[in-house]
Amino acid sequence: MIPTFTALMLAVVVAAPSRAVELPNVSDTPSPAMKPLDPFKDLRGTLAEFEVTEGIYTGAIRHTPRGGINWYFANQALLLLVDDFPEKAKAHLDAYLRNVGLREGAGYTVPDFEDAQFERPRQPDSHDAYAGTLLSLAAAYVRRTGDYDWLRYQRDMLKAVARANITEQIKGKESAIPGLVRVFQKGSKHLNTGEPLPDTGYLMDNCEAYAGLRDFAEVLDRIGDAHGPFFREVSLEIAAGIHALYLEEVGAYRWADYAPDMPGEAWYPDLMSQVFPDLLRVEGLDSEVAAQRAERAWDYVMNAQPEWYTVDDEDHPQLTIGYYTLVRGKDSHMALWSFENWEKRPARPGAPHGFTNIADLGWAVAIRQMLSNRR
Repeated sequence: MIPTFTALMLAVVVAAPSRAVELPNVSDTPSPAMKPLDPFKDLRGTLAEFEVTEGIYTGAIRHTPRGGINWYFANQALLLLVDDFPEKAKAHLDAYLRNVGLREGAGYTVPDFEDAQFERPRQPDSHDAYAGTLLSLAAAYVRRTGDYDWLRYQRDMLKAVARANITEQIKGKESAIPGLVRVFQKGSKHLNTGEPLPDTGYLMDNCEAYAGLRDFAEVLDRIGDAHGPFFREVSLEIAAGIHALYLEEVGAYRWADYAPDMPGEAWYPDLMSQVFPDLLRVEGLDSEVAAQRAERAWDYVMNAQPEWYTVDDEDHPQLTIGYYTLVRGKDSHMALWSFENWEKRPARPGAPHGFTNIADLGWAVAIRQMLSNRR
């Protein structure tokens, strides 16, 4: 059985978060020592700075310490931290699920928030990827804890989130690439402007939607739920759409169904998206074909941006790609340099430790631990 992305993430999270992790020298020749980062000396304390402690969103994880909420990036972080902090993952999931509603034509969604008081709702960057990462996090929590009672209690709400945001948003034969999930629910409008939202099928989003359904189906099967096979079948339909984005003559993926036939060299989304089919282990291909495509897509990234780990990409951290290089056995120096580049970013007001995105915490913890294990 091919290991899921969630399972891979659970394998690399810090086993004892109260202890600082000593970073190794991954080179045969000496390299400058990386100074310890205070956030990792007390990971539980650091995570507590992001937690909502009162009100209807109690338990949710903020985007920055004492800041607003971005549910997607919080889901990403908790997927990497759930092994050590399952109770935090559960609280975050519950906060989302008890606040879902119909907003500007989009059902079973929750807005992001710009402010710490949650008075200024913000349009989520997507519906499909938010739902996909939520489903993967729910599955990861259940696998980590064996809390099947929680799954039985929340499964109907999770199914509704999956249907409204993913299964009912799959494009049909009339589209350029059938099987892809539209980024926003059909007919929905922007929360702040009222403008119609696009129905583009993005490569990264679809990989996350696929993984969410796959992971959710697996835990539903564990409790004998009759809908497990349905979600599994739909995930494979999405996988077929993802594979249709691959350009054999180029050796890379289009980053969306509406994107140019030839991928460009922009870091995001053209290059960063190339690793997602392999990172999330999208099925539906012969193993040799899948491996060949992953290698060619990685070569495309390296040829276009060989020093990607130096890119100043605050909104789309290359820590994600640093993690990928370790999981897939690439040159570990690149992950180390990616980490060092992130570490040197100056702190901003309201973002102690330099965290401008909660997802940074998860990726950084995983990278540190994996590098330590290579000593």
